[in-house]
Amino acid sequence: MRSLCLYLSLFSALLLTPVFADASLNEPLDASRNHDVTGLYTFFMVEDEDEISLQQAIQSYRQGAFRPVGKPVAGFGLNPHGVWLRIEVVNPTDRTLHRRLTVETPWLSRVDFYRLQNEQLLAEYQTGIARPLSSRQSDHRLFVFEQDYAPGNSTIYLRLQTHEPMILPVSFSDPVHAEKRDTLSAYGYGMLYGIISGLMLFNLMLYFSIRQQRYLYYVLYLAMYLYNNISFTGHGYFYLWQDASVFQQWTDSLSITLYATAGVLFALSFLHTREAFPRLYRYTLTGVALICTLQLLFIIGGMHMASVKTGMLYLMLFSLLTFGYAILSYRKGYKDAAYYMAASIATLVAAAITPLSVLDIIPFSTFTFHAGEIAVAFDSILLSIALASQIRHAQYEKRQAQKLARTDILTRLNNRLAFDEISKQIWIETKQNDSDLCFIMLDIDHFKEINDSYGHSAGDAVLKNVSSMLTKIVREDDVLVRWGGEEFAILLPGSSMQQAIKLAARIRKAIENLGIKAEGHHIETTVSLGVACREHETRSMDELFATADERLYRAKQEGRNRVCAGEADDRP
Repeated sequence: MRSLCLYLSLFSALLLTPVFADASLNEPLDASRNHDVTGLYTFFMVEDEDEISLQQAIQSYRQGAFRPVGKPVAGFGLNPHGVWLRIEVVNPTDRTLHRRLTVETPWLSRVDFYRLQNEQLLAEYQTGIARPLSSRQSDHRLFVFEQDYAPGNSTIYLRLQTHEPMILPVSFSDPVHAEKRDTLSAYGYGMLYGIISGLMLFNLMLYFSIRQQRYLYYVLYLAMYLYNNISFTGHGYFYLWQDASVFQQWTDSLSITLYATAGVLFALSFLHTREAFPRLYRYTLTGVALICTLQLLFIIGGMHMASVKTGMLYLMLFSLLTFGYAILSYRKGYKDAAYYMAASIATLVAAAITPLSVLDIIPFSTFTFHAGEIAVAFDSILLSIALASQIRHAQYEKRQAQKLARTDILTRLNNRLAFDEISKQIWIETKQNDSDLCFIMLDIDHFKEINDSYGHSAGDAVLKNVSSMLTKIVREDDVLVRWGGEEFAILLPGSSMQQAIKLAARIRKAIENLGIKAEGHHIETTVSLGVACREHETRSMDELFATADERLYRAKQEGRNRVCAGEADDRP
């Protein structure tokens, strides 16, 4: 819970307050070196209600209206007004240097770039997602400005505006160094998108295989994360909807809402919320519907800032609520909820690394700035493991249920359902191979008298002892079944009549000598057995069973405690 509170406080600070200090290097940025972040060399000013021109910004700087950022990366929260940045650049060499300045926030509505030298305007560009992609100086998903810097001092002014959180990592470096960073970033995003896409495909296949909604919700959750990521990183605008600048201005808040909604639906399904907490489940879906309706009204009404704030708040609530649901589900007995809690904690802690690095509490780096994306990849893998674990658990429960459905509860032997399935396959193999097959049916003598004299508990004890003895005597390949009541049967694949009679005789003698203690009584019992073997004229397994049943009846008629097998019988 501490991690959640830390995440919320940092996230709120990042959205609502500027990130700057009164400390700065108070010296120009050296153009002969590479700078992955430039905040310590940057001064800023936030506009009031009205937009100002470059000349007004220059005049404001001379009047002391600009303040030092004092941090590696500037941040201004959810600020609807324009922000001016000023960077003094010095080329200490005696040659012209070609350098690239990159504003690495792809969701900025407006980015105006001005470069001056000796108070003369040398370059001017206006771009941003509110303008066509063709307005950019370089063909890039970020805002890139390449210039030749002559020896001496130059001044860069940037005017930036967005309805989204204004976090402004700005780099200044040799284009070769910048390309290396771009390549590393591309590898990272390629790996992330590859992992997410692979997990989507895997879980989609699982859904079509087992038809459980949680896998479909997980695919939807991953798909909405991808949409959310390509919206915020600029990949979507650069590669997919280049001519849809209006859509790009709304896609971030829309993608947040869809991502959080998909996450809620997946969490509710994964954590068994509908079964365990039906009222909470209904309240949650009602809340989701209200937020989605509110976002739709904001979009129709053109209320951009309200939409962004609602989306951010929804995302935070989603993180908190689903984590709380995971705790409740775990306490309810759903152990797989532990996976969700672990994934949530890892994601929230990693997500906190980015604002910590922006606030300069921990060192800023490419890793710390993209820690949340790394965490999502870990989160997705962990949740996929959890879903796979649920499959294994469901399969185990299914096997156990199937086993119980085919097992006699009292004796733990096969019941008739299991025996019918097994015997059909054995009959087919026997017919194909023209091999021997025998069947023994046995019945406990005078079992009703045992129940009447000693009680049903004693009768159950007799059944258990007889089944235990039979289990010890029969071969591994033989199929033992409780036929019903006090009757048992044994199917003997590969056994001749002589072998079957010998086994039946052994069973009869063993049970005759079996003394059973039950309910304070010593009970002696015997069994009668009928043996039948497959002949060439035997047309089905049922005929074999019927023959054994007839001989069992004859054994009882002839005095019980004996084996009847036609011509060769065994008697005590």
